Amino acid sequence: MHSTEDIKETSLGKIINFFNQKADENQSIFEDFVLTELSFERFYEKMSFYGQKNNRLCYLPLIDKKKQKATFVCPEDIYLRSHKHYNFTKEKSVDIRIKKISFGKDGKMQIHIKSIRENGISELEIKKRKIKKYANEKGYYQRHKKTLPSFVEKIAIITTKTGNTSTDIINQVGSKNDSIKLYTCDSDGKSIAHILQTVINTKKFQLAVLFRGGNEDQYMIEFSHTEVLDVIAHSPIPIATAIGHESDKPIVQSIADLYFDTPSSFAKEIKNHNTQFLNSVLQSSKITNESFYDILSQVKNRVASLKQNIASDFVLLKAEESNKRQKNINLLLILAIISIFVFAAIYLTYNN
Repeated sequence: MHSTEDIKETSLGKIINFFNQKADENQSIFEDFVLTELSFERFYEKMSFYGQKNNRLCYLPLIDKKKQKATFVCPEDIYLRSHKHYNFTKEKSVDIRIKKISFGKDGKMQIHIKSIRENGISELEIKKRKIKKYANEKGYYQRHKKTLPSFVEKIAIITTKTGNTSTDIINQVGSKNDSIKLYTCDSDGKSIAHILQTVINTKKFQLAVLFRGGNEDQYMIEFSHTEVLDVIAHSPIPIATAIGHESDKPIVQSIADLYFDTPSSFAKEIKNHNTQFLNSVLQSSKITNESFYDILSQVKNRVASLKQNIASDFVLLKAEESNKRQKNINLLLILAIISIFVFAAIYLTYNN
């Protein structure tokens, strides 16, 4: 019998020929090996399953590059689980891990599938697809994004222990060292989520940023762990990301409130943001001072005008009072003259 190594290197056609030769012996082989780049001879959008409830099977007609055909037996749970994570179509090839090959009661060969996956898809790509589906189901792509506060001073920067650009951020932001605190954690999603939640719970920071330098690798995907996305989505403060270079587009970048291509670009943006705020405050202060002096000048002019009006009114009032006084004096003189004439008349009358 061929060894496992021989079978792994053998095409589907040779495997079929080998087992056809052993048909009379009714042998079964339980070796664990993989056949690659098989295509669906016929693909059903809705797969039919046969057999008992807890042991239902489907039959996959597959064909290799040399047009050799075979029907594979696949348990329902394996097919559904694989179909959930892979994009099975007639145009795409698949890799099959074989659990065993045996001969049924009808004498036909049965190739039992242990696992099935889309050809050329890495474990990293599988993780990405799972995360994207989770984020979409939660509605995280459509969530309302929080913006930066007017002036950013208290910042928590979170990175894995392999990150090495914290000094770059601290130096470029230009804030005091005690305004920026560095947190490090293990390179797994649960640890990142735990540290991020811890930072939020302190209620000491206006902004938290996840960062890591370097190209995307097996650890970069951990920043997009579903638990990290949950913390970001429910955070009361904005969460920023700066975890890759311009060519890297991690999933978390689409969920975070703000994202930057690199830690350096984050640092520069925060510095520019704070500088613009301070300049606006200074400009506003300048305008306020100018407005104050304008108002003061207007008040002075108004006071001078009132003084002039009051002085004019006072002169007019004095003139009116003088005229009134003169009239009273004239009236008294007339009364005095009349009194004299009256006394004179009385006197003359009495003497006569």
